[in-house]
Amino acid sequence: MLIDPEEHEAPPILNVLSGPDPDLVVDNVVGIFRSIFEAYWGPRTDDVLRAACLTLLR
Repeated sequence: MLIDPEEHEAPPILNVLSGPDPDLVVDNVVGIFRSIFEAYWGPRTDDVLRAACLTLLR
């Protein structure tokens, strides 16, 4: 499958917050961001991102 970001008629769509269990989805998203930004991650960042994702899901 080829995903072309320049395609204007049917752009690729990826919703990382979709899934049957909101808590599991948020845990996965927070875990991914934590591993990418490990040097800059703290407990407050974790809480803010988790609360923002849960708010978006509601």
